[in-house]
Amino acid sequence: MSSILSLVNQHKNTETGFAIYRWPSEISVNYCSGPDSDKAGDGFTFTSFDTKLNKPLFLSIKDRQTAESFTELINELAVKSSDDSSLGNSNEVDTLQSKYNKGFESIQSDIQDGVIQKAILSRKITASYKTEDLDQLFENTLNSHPSAMVYCFYHPTSGLWIGASPELILRQEGNKYKTTSLAGTKSSEDTAWGQKELDEQKIVTNFITNNLNSINSKFTLGNLETVKAGNIYHLKQLIEFELTKGNLIEVVNKLHPTPAIGGYPKEEAYNSIKKSESHSREYYCGYLGEVNDDNSRLYVNLRCIRIYDNQIQIFVGGGITKDSILEDEWEECNRKASGYLSML
Repeated sequence: MSSILSLVNQHKNTETGFAIYRWPSEISVNYCSGPDSDKAGDGFTFTSFDTKLNKPLFLSIKDRQTAESFTELINELAVKSSDDSSLGNSNEVDTLQSKYNKGFESIQSDIQDGVIQKAILSRKITASYKTEDLDQLFENTLNSHPSAMVYCFYHPTSGLWIGASPELILRQEGNKYKTTSLAGTKSSEDTAWGQKELDEQKIVTNFITNNLNSINSKFTLGNLETVKAGNIYHLKQLIEFELTKGNLIEVVNKLHPTPAIGGYPKEEAYNSIKKSESHSREYYCGYLGEVNDDNSRLYVNLRCIRIYDNQIQIFVGGGITKDSILEDEWEECNRKASGYLSML
């Protein structure tokens, strides 16, 4: 039986949704819920990768709660567990390796022709699942990703998602902002970073700083560091800047999707992805988090799964550059999916 499933049942026949989330390196677990709204203001956003295909969601927060743990939060909300099926069944299958191979070849062809420098190629990996284990799956995600923004989000339009993101796209405190350049993947901290990963990270950093220059924003770059995300490692660089004009969403839309989740150049990489992937990304590689006038935090929706009554769908991907090797990219996706598969 699942408390999360009970919350889903409360919202499934309405135009309201909920989010349970914990910010990176914090202990408290937060809950908010409210109706979906097209009006800007304070709220919680859950935005898709391709807003033309999947509706961006913005919950106007009507109910808010914070607790020291997920279990304590559920107790404070007085949610009773439920085993009623409410998420529907899915017959989705894994992305075939043959389709992935063709997508890889298509992207590399665009790179060789000088159309793009980089694009992200993603996969879907599916696994059988029972919703009675839903609360435990979320607890496991919280416990295994202490440095990530961990969330559980539901709206009747999007369905139920769980994820853990190490990638901040924008943090706002007044007129001060932070973002991160995150790219490159390795499975062991002891392995040296290769030139491919260093180049990937540099492309993301240059994209962000060029966009900040275009809006006349002065910025400072932090040190390049290695960060752990679940069972893998990334290169990460903090970028801080100030703005006296403009608003949060305008800045986010200028940066999103960064080359870390889309590619470079932005529009050309998007077109390359569309012809190379056989599935919809839905809300994978979108962004999510709290939005308000003075204190906003938004994260890229990485390491995420969509949940059905009978199945989970894991979304994973990797950056393809001129130096990418097909077999290595396929295995990198497997490593990224292994965290959730091991929790089952």
